[in-house]
Amino acid sequence: MRIGQNTEQSLPSVISWDPATKPPVYALVASWALLLPLLIFASQVGFSFEQGTKNTLAGFAGAGIVSPLNSGEAMVMKLQRYGVYLLCIALVLPFIRIISEEFHRNRLIGSLCLWALLSIFWSQNPRASLISAIFLIIDVSLAAYLLHRFSGPDLPKLMVFVGTVAAAASLLLVIALPEYGLQGRNVEALGAWQGIFEHKNICGSAFTLLLLPVFFLETKLRYGKVLRWVYGGCLIVIITMTQSVGSWVVCSCCIGFILLLRVLAVLSRRTAAAFAICVAGIVASAGCLIVANFRSVIQILGKDPTMTGRTTIWAFLLPSLMKHPIVGYGYMAFWQEGLRGESANVAISMNWPGIGYSENGLIDLMLCLGAVAVVLFLLLFIRAVRHALYCFSKEPSPRVMWYSSMLFFLAVTNIAAGKILCPSNLDCILQIVTFMGLAQERRRIMSSW
Repeated sequence: MRIGQNTEQSLPSVISWDPATKPPVYALVASWALLLPLLIFASQVGFSFEQGTKNTLAGFAGAGIVSPLNSGEAMVMKLQRYGVYLLCIALVLPFIRIISEEFHRNRLIGSLCLWALLSIFWSQNPRASLISAIFLIIDVSLAAYLLHRFSGPDLPKLMVFVGTVAAAASLLLVIALPEYGLQGRNVEALGAWQGIFEHKNICGSAFTLLLLPVFFLETKLRYGKVLRWVYGGCLIVIITMTQSVGSWVVCSCCIGFILLLRVLAVLSRRTAAAFAICVAGIVASAGCLIVANFRSVIQILGKDPTMTGRTTIWAFLLPSLMKHPIVGYGYMAFWQEGLRGESANVAISMNWPGIGYSENGLIDLMLCLGAVAVVLFLLLFIRAVRHALYCFSKEPSPRVMWYSSMLFFLAVTNIAAGKILCPSNLDCILQIVTFMGLAQERRRIMSSW
């Protein structure tokens, strides 16, 4: 089968299920068991209503000098995180043999987990590296579990289920409890929607990721198409109201990429190749124009030439990167609270006690695990792109296109932010799902030819 071939009999144009023979995802016990962990992982650091002291001007000003969370909030967050991982362990244990096989098949992923674990021997905070490495291994195991437990079209449906609950809860907070649902930590973004998330940027990024599967999903319910439009429209409204320019750009680019995939999927291989070359040329030309007029473009978007200080952060991080370029400072051990460790030098140099993120996924990965991990991850990403191209050329199924859109999301978000191999993070769990899923799809297609 190839692009342009009639796939009506063997491949549906959209994900679908027959309600007469299969229960909906929200009716499955596993879906409800996973709902809270996935929502917490989407929030990255916990829900907005759990850390109200951070969402104030005083809390923002004190971040990094003293803990921005009071002792009660900090304890709740800690217990919540451990509780969620205990639940994840309970879910994945019955599938340990299948998960072990996935680790064996995806040795690059296993190598990254092992490297993170080994980093305790040179980490500037061995305890933090050990705990984070264990969490990472559980996250990867959860990704393998999701692929097995929610096979076929069920996994994107699960993400839409999570997105529906997150959107409903966010709208409730914005309307009924604006002290949590609206950002109040600084004057610049005062009133921006953050919903159940700790920050408007996290809110925008999470909902962009949760928006992607709906483009490849269709049910046979009576009002299925209407519900898809309502879901997509609601998420786009929330993303817009976050006032996160980065999320606006990423969301627009992802929608454009998905439309491109849908067009390419119905063209013949030769026509698709020619069309892709033309689009690539247009994008490259647009990129050159943006670079040539970077300052004007940034000002139109309401940003400064440093991309809200990102380039300044990268410049100050360069000396630290050069001190341990090969192995880094230990997994999740570079950024430390207070003026401790190597991150203290960056904080003092920038006069920014609360800094705790490099605003770039690859830079953060190199700070933690050095060039070794960056090379391993880039090899993993390149292999996934190759799998995506192969699968798309043979069977441009909705599942392959969803995986491809998540690869695109990963690439775009890590230009000026993003997370790579960060534990307790839905973005990173779905990255692993994408890498494993594309390899799985390639094996399936090759076996059927």
